[in-house]
Amino acid sequence: MLFSDTTKTLWKISALLRAFKCVRNSGYF
Repeated sequence: MLFSDTTKTLWKISALLRAFKCVRNSGYF
């Protein structure tokens, strides 16, 4: 259970980082 929650959290963080990089590459920031 705990491992599953940790994996979900890491997946969300990696997804947010990926989206942030895409936005930066687009030149918004």
